[in-house]
Amino acid sequence: MATMADTMIFSLASVGDPIRVLGRGAFGEVFLVRTASPRSPRGSHLALKRVRLKMSEAGWSKAVLEAELLSKLSKESPYILQCYDFRMLQEPVPSLELLLEFAALGDLCRRLRQCKEAGCRLPQPEMLNYTLDVAQGLAFLHGLRPKVFHRDVKPANIMLCHSTRIDTPQAKLADFGVAKVLESEASTAGTETFIGTPHYLSPEVFRGEVYDERADSWALGCVIYEMLCQVDLFIDLRAMSRSFPCEYRREIMTVTCFGNSRTNTRRRFCNW
Repeated sequence: MATMADTMIFSLASVGDPIRVLGRGAFGEVFLVRTASPRSPRGSHLALKRVRLKMSEAGWSKAVLEAELLSKLSKESPYILQCYDFRMLQEPVPSLELLLEFAALGDLCRRLRQCKEAGCRLPQPEMLNYTLDVAQGLAFLHGLRPKVFHRDVKPANIMLCHSTRIDTPQAKLADFGVAKVLESEASTAGTETFIGTPHYLSPEVFRGEVYDERADSWALGCVIYEMLCQVDLFIDLRAMSRSFPCEYRREIMTVTCFGNSRTNTRRRFCNW
């Protein structure tokens, strides 16, 4: 069910001064902001992402296209973090601003860290719901024509938002700054551009080979493993032989193994 924020139209023109910094990275910052709306007199909390850009004119055009794509896709799927507005700025430094849905519960990385610090595992219903949410988001992207790959699926890019579910928040895919539209409808056509986070990259990407949507399936398999075992799959070689916790369902363990198959042939069956 859509929330009020999902059905409202927000604009960067109505955004006030940043309230506080939500996060900082190598290329920009994310701020908590309040925006006015006729349907919400007290305003609504949103996230303002500001990315510094140093690129050619062609690069700027591509950045605009990617921002337009994100804005369009987020309105078509409830499993993608909403992008309400965007703009390109030249001053004081060239940058792209995105007005995004505010994920009040943070990201999956933060949630996993909380569980680890508390000495407990992520509850099974929570893990199952997050897996299903992300899988449905990827299925939507991969089902588009032309296809869209996320190419950087990881806990830090899975945002947790309040939902109508009783037991768990809703997980949404975020950070499409590295996403790319593929012009070919053939899944085997793929792309050779190296983008993503090393611990979640599939073998074919590391080998510099052409890859397709199954690279996203591999990354999701890595995320599932991390939710199950509270350790990055490739922190060290010993993790490869680590036993899955006995309290989790056999089906999830099987999906994880198929998602992380080194061969694309087996990973094909892990079609979310």
